[in-house]
Amino acid sequence: MENLINRIESRDASMTRVVAFVLIFLGQTVICGSAMAEVSVEPTRIVLNKSQHTQTIIVRNDGSRSVSVGLVWTKMVQAADASLHPTGVARDVRQARLITVTPTKAELYPGQQAIFTLQLDPNTPDGIEIREHLRFDIDQTIKKGPRWAVVIPVFVRLGIAAPKVSISGAHYGQDGKVYVSMIHTNGASPYGHLSVFDQQSEIARLNNINLYQQGQNTTFSLPVPGGTNRNLRVQYVGDAEFLGQLFAEQVWQISSGPSQ
Repeated sequence: MENLINRIESRDASMTRVVAFVLIFLGQTVICGSAMAEVSVEPTRIVLNKSQHTQTIIVRNDGSRSVSVGLVWTKMVQAADASLHPTGVARDVRQARLITVTPTKAELYPGQQAIFTLQLDPNTPDGIEIREHLRFDIDQTIKKGPRWAVVIPVFVRLGIAAPKVSISGAHYGQDGKVYVSMIHTNGASPYGHLSVFDQQSEIARLNNINLYQQGQNTTFSLPVPGGTNRNLRVQYVGDAEFLGQLFAEQVWQISSGPSQ
């Protein structure tokens, strides 16, 4: 399914008990809504830096069956539309650069939770940004049931400048969508949301916007209400650790609304 692995931060960072994405290995990959409701992983985004060398992730089993949890680092690639996709490449959780994770596995009975601790090497040099993806492999019946996974991004940032983003283009399409192209020009990888405003209010929003690759032009589309014909303003605003930061803004005039 195309939506299976959407952007890793698949909902607003302010929401709790949200899993990043789910995989089920049953011959073909499908989404399991009941599994998402029974097991929660929070937070769904980790940043390690000078002031936060240690972070914790809580996995809680609110279902009626026991589960086993194992951890691996998994490689993800970012497509031209900024969505993330699995490569199938994984490595032992003990093999991450500069990051120690304990414990590496757990078994949870109904109502139990496990706390996983991520520790950054105190000798990590300044001036780096490292992005990893930590996968929690979950078996609903302790090595006998369907296997699914939750993946969250883990960032190491030391001495990295704030993100710099430019809007390279914004236009209205006859399909009733606004198209916004952006380039991450310098600094840390930004994360936030795109908003489109008319003269009165916000008329469209697209959450969970990541721009990992510097210098790459990436285009996003947002549907707008029919009959839009006015000055529009688009903003790329930070969320999570970048909460409230205005990364980029542009105002332009569109000449006609969606075709009927």
